[in-house]
Amino acid sequence: GATVLALGIVEAELEALARDIGAERGTIHVAVADVSRLADMRTAVDALAAAGGGLDAVFANAGINGVWAPIEDLLPSEWDETIRINLRGTYLTLHKAVPLLKRAGGGAIAAQ
Repeated sequence: GATVLALGIVEAELEALARDIGAERGTIHVAVADVSRLADMRTAVDALAAAGGGLDAVFANAGINGVWAPIEDLLPSEWDETIRINLRGTYLTLHKAVPLLKRAGGGAIAAQ
């Protein structure tokens, strides 16, 4: 019975999720965004929260495995990409979502 607000970077995956949830379980709103970009997150989280009538819970699970290599072979740019998505992405998700949760009087946060 919940309204799902889904954010991701691959539009085709979001469309498939929307078809599955919409057909089977209820309402879903989607937004394409790069979790590591503040401007993307600002726009997407605000739009999703408005479409869903607010925010009650957040599940931050965007991430990549990154390049698996011995440390001496791992390029700094490869390391930076993993940190940018996995750490900055989680931070920006919560940075934008927590004020909305507080405005609603509380909520739940989960991260993976």
